[in-house]
Amino acid sequence: TQSYFDCNTWRGTWIGEGGGVLLNQAPHSLDIFARLAGLPERVLGRIRTRLHRIEVEDEAEAMLTYRNGATGRIFVSTTEPYREQIEIIGEKGALVLSGTRLEIFDYGVSLRVFCRKSRDPWGRPRAAVETFEGRESAGHRAVMRDFARHIMFKEPHVGEAVSAVWSLELANAITLSHWLGREVTVPVDHRLYRKKLEETRKSSSLRRVRSVNRATDPRMRA
Repeated sequence: TQSYFDCNTWRGTWIGEGGGVLLNQAPHSLDIFARLAGLPERVLGRIRTRLHRIEVEDEAEAMLTYRNGATGRIFVSTTEPYREQIEIIGEKGALVLSGTRLEIFDYGVSLRVFCRKSRDPWGRPRAAVETFEGRESAGHRAVMRDFARHIMFKEPHVGEAVSAVWSLELANAITLSHWLGREVTVPVDHRLYRKKLEETRKSSSLRRVRSVNRATDPRMRA
């Protein structure tokens, strides 16, 4: 809500946060997406401020192009009720992750073959579906425990350090593409991104608030 941004001076500003939904509300979703689908080769992005009275974006979208010819789309927003879904569609099946529910669709046939050989004008493969119900976990606590046990007992990490920057690369690519008005490659030109960010920050200022509220969302577990 607008109240979220109005409760602290730095929120919703380029000089205070350096970005909006891409850097602050969507990183975990972008991280899961990148872990499942990998980083694209090229990104065409757009950001905008649709609803909130803030400097940074509350909505972002992008078209992705992968080295193998696959394409993808990202849409993230803080302007609508919370709903998170990731779909990965392949030639022989699909994965749909909705919150903690994972659905696996097995087409039983290559879509390429079915498309060319089916004699039914309205035909479609009959997919076998498996559903797995996960559970909410204390994400931050688990990550810190994993980090500590790696240092203390040399246990392997759940995720490598290099993968931690993938969501940031995606966010930066979407933002830089919007600023330049054209498609960009991944990883982005970091010097160019920094230059454009500094240009944007020059016209930014901290918010004026009546009182600072440092409370965190009670629905979010550690």
